[in-house]
Amino acid sequence: MKKNKFNILLLTFLMAGFTFTSCENEDDATGDSVAIVNDGVAAVEAVTPGLSFSAPNNVNEGGSQRIIQYAITLQEVQPVDVYVTVSLVSGDAIEGEDFDFDHSVIVPAFTKKGVGTVTILKDDIEESTETFTLKIGDVFDANVSFAGANLVFNITDFGALNLILDWNTTFQFSGLDLTLCDIGYDVDYYLVDMNGEAVEMAATADCPETMVLDLAANADLVDGTYEIMMNIWDDAGLSTVGIDPAFEIVTNVTYSRDNSTFAGAFAQDSADGIDSNYGSDPSNLDPKYVATLKIENGMFTLSKNGSAIGTGKLANLKNKLAAKNANRVKKPSYFN
Repeated sequence: MKKNKFNILLLTFLMAGFTFTSCENEDDATGDSVAIVNDGVAAVEAVTPGLSFSAPNNVNEGGSQRIIQYAITLQEVQPVDVYVTVSLVSGDAIEGEDFDFDHSVIVPAFTKKGVGTVTILKDDIEESTETFTLKIGDVFDANVSFAGANLVFNITDFGALNLILDWNTTFQFSGLDLTLCDIGYDVDYYLVDMNGEAVEMAATADCPETMVLDLAANADLVDGTYEIMMNIWDDAGLSTVGIDPAFEIVTNVTYSRDNSTFAGAFAQDSADGIDSNYGSDPSNLDPKYVATLKIENGMFTLSKNGSAIGTGKLANLKNKLAAKNANRVKKPSYFN
């Protein structure tokens, strides 16, 4: 009986030891398999320049598709993919017809940034301004601590920008009242990008010249900053007669936009203009600055900053003008 009791007691100790060992191994395995998720603090930022989260974003469709991007950035990487919900909360623009958007932004595991896209769709129908608002972030988004943000869009449907470039003025010669248009004074204008490429020209010998900037028709008119420049192709002999005192010649710009109230007028700064003794410059050796044009999300902004384009940017422009003017003949001088 004593032997049996001893055996039972020994068996009990062995089973208890096995149980303790099994539990200890299970705890180790569980501990190894746990992925520690941090607080997922995140912020939203613009990828497309000029995109605002505090004011409406004006985007012109104008027959061209626009792609706008923003980013969700985590303060620290997460060991799992993070999904941030994006939802349409208001507006009269129609998803799938006027715009599309990513319904969630994914920040891949072990990275800090995910990019969301909003696409303004093009069509051939002129429409009035439409709006929509997107909410970025939802209280039910897991593994992310994000206050959320709104994106508000006004979709316009404006057409081409029309520029009337007028250098005409009245002057007296030998008791006669003349104008620059009367004598055939010939000025060319061109729109130059920051690489010195002429993306549009107005060089028809008309007085005044007209430049039409159609975003849908000219693929070179991308978002960016441009300068309107002038070149005196032919002064019709005006500089040879030595009018004293010389009179000022500046460009008056009148602008308007199809299907839009965007319209107005301004004059080239005197410091950037010329006078009647300037002469002709058919080789475009001394182009003159008129104004600055900024294109952003299909919207136009005109301004003047008085800074002439650098001579190092003119090589491509000169080649284009040389080819264009190869067969162009100057008119006989008015004063000969």
